[in-house]
Amino acid sequence: MSMGKYSVRFGYETRQFCTSTCLEEFKKGLKACSYCQRDLNSDGGDESVGFLAPVGEKGQFKDFCSPDCLEKYDTMSHNLPIQLSAHECAVCNKPKIVIVEVITAEKTVKLCSDVCFAAFKFVNDKMKISLCNMCKKYFDTSALPEQIMFYEDQPLTFCSKTCQNVQVLSKRKICPCNWCKVKKYNFDMIRKKMNNSVVYMCSLNCLALYQVSLRATIGKQKLKCDWCGKTEKANFHLTMSDASLRNFCSFECVDKFRGQYKVSGTGTATVTSSSLIVGATGMVSTVTTANSSATNTTSKFFYFLIKKNSHIGY
Repeated sequence: MSMGKYSVRFGYETRQFCTSTCLEEFKKGLKACSYCQRDLNSDGGDESVGFLAPVGEKGQFKDFCSPDCLEKYDTMSHNLPIQLSAHECAVCNKPKIVIVEVITAEKTVKLCSDVCFAAFKFVNDKMKISLCNMCKKYFDTSALPEQIMFYEDQPLTFCSKTCQNVQVLSKRKICPCNWCKVKKYNFDMIRKKMNNSVVYMCSLNCLALYQVSLRATIGKQKLKCDWCGKTEKANFHLTMSDASLRNFCSFECVDKFRGQYKVSGTGTATVTSSSLIVGATGMVSTVTTANSSATNTTSKFFYFLIKKNSHIGY
């Protein structure tokens, strides 16, 4: 039931914990670069890796893995403009201010203008060039792994995991779960648009319970049945294992919808289902059923069944 509630992003990885106690214990031994989020404990606990440096107006000490990360962190935290440098252009071979940089598998190509950049792309037409949303450098996605992350429904592309981590640091904010009110960073939450508003959920369990509560308050609303397509009063709702919701006008449509998940054949594998039935009194009961399916195949179909007017068992 707590799956996702104590899921927290640390650097490149998202880690899952069973309780808040385990999470806090893990944080005590955590040591990461404040800019690139490199794990400074990954080198066998070598204390020489990384250093402390005062940053910000209050001079708060933070860990860094290199002077370069310290300089970049200071630039990011103070919103300072990126310092431009002069270099010989890879196309026109003239020493000019670098406007465009392209990261390839072998080196970083420095270019002085958009015209030279267009000429570079024309000559290297086999390269798949994309723009990093963090460092604003172009990179060859056919040679370098492309990191993609969605932020407020928009896909963002990054040239490295470091740039992705820096983007998370610059955009993250603490927000409460709309159901249980636990507070986490927005990047550790499930973001979902519901009823023309955006909600944040800490776990799939909270999302499912929130949807059940929401549907229970709109009993007279007419919705399109997800089986027969009729726009009728939604008497039944199924919350799927991915937390999406299906609406049905009758139990017959529910049964037919369930039937498409039954695997034909004989064997010993099991198709299981767990139903949450809510009646007019608000009481909740759980029913579990099992059916046979194909040999050596296990298909699990979990959902919640809500009937708002009366109890139904099967």
